[in-house]
Amino acid sequence: FHGTSHRFVAAEAAKMVGRPIEELKIVTCHIGSGSSISAVKYGKAVDTSMGFTPQEGLPMGTRCGSIDPAIVPLLMKKENLTADQIDTIMNKKSGMLGVSGVSSDLRDVRSAAENGNEHAFDFPRVSFENSLDFSFSGVKTNVINMIHKLEQKGEDVPVADIAASFKYCVCDVLASRLIEVAKAEGVNDVCLAGGVAANSKLRELAGKYAQENGINIHYPPLVLCTDNAAMIAMSGLCKFRLGMTCPIDAAPISRAADMK
Repeated sequence: FHGTSHRFVAAEAAKMVGRPIEELKIVTCHIGSGSSISAVKYGKAVDTSMGFTPQEGLPMGTRCGSIDPAIVPLLMKKENLTADQIDTIMNKKSGMLGVSGVSSDLRDVRSAAENGNEHAFDFPRVSFENSLDFSFSGVKTNVINMIHKLEQKGEDVPVADIAASFKYCVCDVLASRLIEVAKAEGVNDVCLAGGVAANSKLRELAGKYAQENGINIHYPPLVLCTDNAAMIAMSGLCKFRLGMTCPIDAAPISRAADMK
């Protein structure tokens, strides 16, 4: 099915730019419960993220994707697992399901976060003295350890409450740091954009903290808060149509400060 999808997407991309597919080099992305990336050169697929099986490559709904091979024997020895058991874990219990602990479907993960009690757990906010830097390492470790302890005790894991509390903690850190940076730099107006700006909780907390500190905050309509990759791709398409191209070995610039 992935091959059919990549062929269709590559053909549609050629139509969008108005050039024969035989003249183009395209990277196509099939993203869903099953995910893969393919390099299409002059109308033919020359490489794919998948390997001997679909297990290799991108993480998927229940597949872990590419991992260090040494992890497999390590888990088998440490957890006393058979080859069939480790195969089941890697193919049916990993990916989005394994990371979220909720579901292989992102819609279910979002629903759990929205329906839980966001104040059920007060997860730690990691910050650094005399710095506006922050880290999510502490909260992630805290969640993992808490779930592990509950499972060891045979107690039910309150998935919805954990998901909601985790979302609140992350958004609280991002929103509070955003306003702290604005205050430190003497900025009176802040614009929250990009895919992250579609998060309703982040909008809510950023707006709350901005109002409390006399800072104006602006958001684009939700329809314009698309994924960053989609926005970059559209920008690239527009520049391509204008004839603005660069060599394949061009060095990318990740920071505006580095631009000349």
